[in-house]
Order: sequence, then C-alpha cells, then structure tokens
Amino acid sequence: NTEQLNIILSELNSINQDEKIYWNKYNSFEKEVSLSEKQAIYDESKFQNLQSKVKQYSQSSVFTDLFQITFSTRYATINSCRMQLPVSNTDELNAGWGNIVFLTCILAKKFGFQSNKYRLEPNGSYSKIIDSSGEHFLSYSEMSRTLPEFNKAMTMYLEYFDEFIRYLNDIGVVKKFGENKGINIYDISFTVKKDTINDKSIIFDNSKGQEWCQCMKYLLAELKMIVTMALMDEDDYKRKNKTKTKKKKSSKSSKYNKIK
Repeated sequence: NTEQLNIILSELNSINQDEKIYWNKYNSFEKEVSLSEKQAIYDESKFQNLQSKVKQYSQSSVFTDLFQITFSTRYATINSCRMQLPVSNTDELNAGWGNIVFLTCILAKKFGFQSNKYRLEPNGSYSKIIDSSGEHFLSYSEMSRTLPEFNKAMTMYLEYFDEFIRYLNDIGVVKKFGENKGINIYDISFTVKKDTINDKSIIFDNSKGQEWCQCMKYLLAELKMIVTMALMDEDDYKRKNKTKTKKKKSSKSSKYNKIK
C-alpha cells in the first residue's frame, strides 16, 4: 500500500509539474498575442491618421493623376498592382515595382535629389537600381536563383530611399510641411533602417509574407506623404508666381497712368 501511495503521489507531482509548465507557456503565449494585437492596433491607427492627412491635403496633380496608391487593405497597391506575398501574379508585382521606381525618380528630380551610391532606372516591369558593381533588377521571377538578386536590389532601393528622406529633412522640406499643415511629421512617419521599415523586413520570404506586405505598406505610405509634400511645394510656387504677376500688372498700370 505504501508503495502504491508513493507511485500515486509521484504521478500527481508529475501532473502538477506538467500543469505548471502548461500554464506558464499559455500565459507567455497570451502575452505575445496581446502585444501583437496592440501593435496591430497602433499600426492601423497610424495608417488611418496618415490616410486622413493625405486625403485632406491632396488635390489634382500629375502625381495623384498618374499614381494611385492605397494601403488600407491587407496589402498596399500602386496603380492597382498588389504588392503581396505569397505572389499571385509575378507580372503584377514587377509592374508595381516599376511604378514605385518611376514615382521615386519623379519625386527625386522634383526636389533635386541625387544619391551618392545609387541610380534608379525606370523601365516598367524591368526597372533596376545601379551601383558601382553594376545593374540590379527590381523584378521577381519564380526561378529560385533570381531571388537573392531581387532581395539585394530591394535592400539597395531602401538604402536609396533612406538617403532621399534624409535629404528632404536636410533641405527643410519635412519641417516646412509639418509647420504648414500644423502636424508633427514624426507621428505619421516610419523609420527606415538597412533592409527594414519600422522593423519590418523587405527581404522576400514566403514564410514571412505578412511582414513583407507590412513593409511595402509602410514604403508606399511614405511615398504618398512625399507626394503630398511635392503638392504643397507646387502650391507655394503657384502662389509666388501669382503674386509676381499681380505686382507686374500693378507696375504697368502705374506707368500707363504717368504717361497719361
């Protein structure tokens, strides 16, 4: 009887230990889920804030007419091209990157930016980024041998993009935008670092499809904000020209009156 009792007590002790381990794992998992949900809510709030600001300040322009960007769904789109992983259509993905490169080139030229390391070359679905080592295509193929090159090209693009944002800060465009619109630009902007935006990697990996989609949403959200800055810059230019025209007309009128 004593031996049986010891066996039962040993089994109970083992069950208690297993139960303790289970609840520790469960509580840890529940904590991770809670943190993930909070992060998702925060990201969504940031997107909504950015979306409302962009909508508020946008107007008809070559930028908004040629480049339609959305990022409120599970994935971002540019001109209806879905930037999603897993890839459902490689042609659609490559066309999307072609649009991104084209828009970036237009914005860079608009603000007088030139990278110290890279040069973008828009060419539709076969757009590329060029450095001292040669050309790197921003296009995806289902052939596995091309994936490392695609990841390298996207990482290089993010380095170019980070340099562009720093340039906009240096010349005062970002600060001016925030002051004119009465907003804190850092509340609606994201951090670019190496191959990540807000810690979401641009490295193409089917096992991390959601992370890649989130990174592309961040990228297109930032591009859309720079488009809004460009629109504001256009408005300032138009106002200055309008003021100059009025002054010229006023000057001509004064001269005419003197002659009379």
